[in-house]
Amino acid sequence: MEILYQDGRVRLWEEDGNLRFHDGTEDYAVTSYPYEPCLYLTDAGGCRIVIHNSFESDWIASAAREGGTLRSITGKEYDIAGLCALLRIAAGEGIDMNIDDAERLYAEEQSEACGAVPGTKEKPAYCIPLKEATLRGRIEEMMKIAGDGPGRRMDLGRLKKLYAAEKVPMLPAGERFLARYAYLFSTLTPGFGSEEDDLRFHFETFDEFLEEERRARLRAAAARSGRIAEAAGCPVTPAGLYGFGEPLSVYVGENGRLYACGDDSDGVRVYESIVDLYEDVLREHPPVALDD
Repeated sequence: MEILYQDGRVRLWEEDGNLRFHDGTEDYAVTSYPYEPCLYLTDAGGCRIVIHNSFESDWIASAAREGGTLRSITGKEYDIAGLCALLRIAAGEGIDMNIDDAERLYAEEQSEACGAVPGTKEKPAYCIPLKEATLRGRIEEMMKIAGDGPGRRMDLGRLKKLYAAEKVPMLPAGERFLARYAYLFSTLTPGFGSEEDDLRFHFETFDEFLEEERRARLRAAAARSGRIAEAAGCPVTPAGLYGFGEPLSVYVGENGRLYACGDDSDGVRVYESIVDLYEDVLREHPPVALDD
């Protein structure tokens, strides 16, 4: 066993070629998947926590050995103490999260440690009430809190691999759309004040479904691309499923517009932006909060 980092009860080590982490309470196997990439923390019972758009496990091991740092997709740089703090936070939350959510909690923790004035730190990310505004105002606030902005750029490696496997082209406008909006509600999701509505809402790219579902759902959406392209007057890229119950398949046209339909008998809906689409599908289900 090679100890790579230890601070109090927190420990990172390698054993039999495998990276492991102790958060002060439990031991976790630390593994990763190269696309995004995803970092996995798996406890002794097989329960797994995923940190999306994070680091590969061997990067962390190398940084620990060499005394180096790693830069996250958001531009923040971490030494091994900071990386272990992110692992500890994710383990403590016990839920899948994006790296920016782990970073938000880490920043709050650092702020408290430095004696920040109570009430001035950023709100925790597990339940954030939205302002009583127009539906459009609530949608724009919801998206901003979840991390949307002109500079948001997601790693689409895993999604591109799925499209390539199904021979579905990801065209330039579709790629730009997905780079900004993919995984926006992977961790923080709209809350509607109704458990049934909370469970029925979808905002998902095709790779966010279970392994056995993702290819079938992408194939079904791609099969309708010809009809959507004819209505749009330009090529389109299937982007994901959005809405309630039986959600809409959404396509990005190379003209920049969004197109949506429910099934082969449904008419094609046209939207100028993602906010316009949300305003339509959420009209009878206004969001009241963001929940984890």
